[in-house]
This record gives sequence, C-alpha cells and structure tokens, in this order.
Amino acid sequence: MSRSAYYAWHKRPAKIITSAELHLYRRLKCYLRKAETVLADGHYPGNYVKKASTLAVIVHPYTNASIKSESSATFAHKVTTKRKYSDVVAD
Repeated sequence: MSRSAYYAWHKRPAKIITSAELHLYRRLKCYLRKAETVLADGHYPGNYVKKASTLAVIVHPYTNASIKSESSATFAHKVTTKRKYSDVVAD
C-alpha cells in the first residue's frame, strides 16, 4: 500500500452504527460460530443457520462480508450410499 493510499484511507469518515445494529452483528456472529462448531461435530446446524439467516435479513443482505464470516450460506453433508458387507440387500 502506498503512503498516499494509506492517508486517503485514514481520512475517510468511520461508518457509524447504532447499538442495536451492533447487538445484531454480535448475535449473528455467535450463531454462525455455533453453527460451525456443530457442523464440525458432525451434526446438522439447521437451527443456528435458520436464526443467523433471519438475522442477516434484518441487518442487511451483505452481512457475511461485513462481519468477515468464513462460513458459507449452505451447509452440505456428504451422502454415502456404501453398504456394509453384513447388510442384507433385496434382489
């Protein structure tokens, strides 16, 4: 980053948000963090994702970018169709 670009960035006014919006951001980050930990445990994080998506609609549509969330909007699980050798399969 050049020196002039830094000073131009530094002079920009800060974005002012209300305390209610800050509270929504914090709740959204909490729900997304819980959904990621539940997903890591192998369970479906549907409840947390549903709460986070409704909060994201309340705040604004680009919330994931503004709170720097690493999670994506969809949580997909791998479907396995492999059977064990002991399973009985109908002909």
